[in-house]
Amino acid sequence: MNIDIAGIGTINAQKIFIDYNGTIAENGDLLTGIKKNLRDLSEIYEIYVLTGDTFGTVKEAFKDSSIEVIVAETAIAKAAVIDRYNPDHCIAIGNGSIDQLMFKKAALSFCVIEREGASVKALLEADIVVHSIYHAFEMIESPKKIIATLKE
Repeated sequence: MNIDIAGIGTINAQKIFIDYNGTIAENGDLLTGIKKNLRDLSEIYEIYVLTGDTFGTVKEAFKDSSIEVIVAETAIAKAAVIDRYNPDHCIAIGNGSIDQLMFKKAALSFCVIEREGASVKALLEADIVVHSIYHAFEMIESPKKIIATLKE
């Protein structure tokens, strides 16, 4: 999907990389309704869960899903994954210090402040900060909200 942002340019988003713990899961358990949200987004975007998997629960959570899970245990490893998938076509969503480098690489990034909080390093590297993963999904589904937030 092309998102034309005045003063920034066009983002040709094709892939979404989403952190797990603190972003779409709390204490290692998926938040309510997340699989449906991801299925809906997967009609337009390629969806990947890119996580350090602190609680060791992500593979079990997505065992019955077509969503690809990629475990990357450091910020450098996450950034390397974004590099492999063409950063200019990537949206990154996360909340922790481990996400800061993927935020720098991706064409568009969201820092989510759910119940597990967010790292200041992640906040400073994100393009957009939201207080819920559901709001990030809402903005992605309605790109004019992204444009309104980012246009210069």
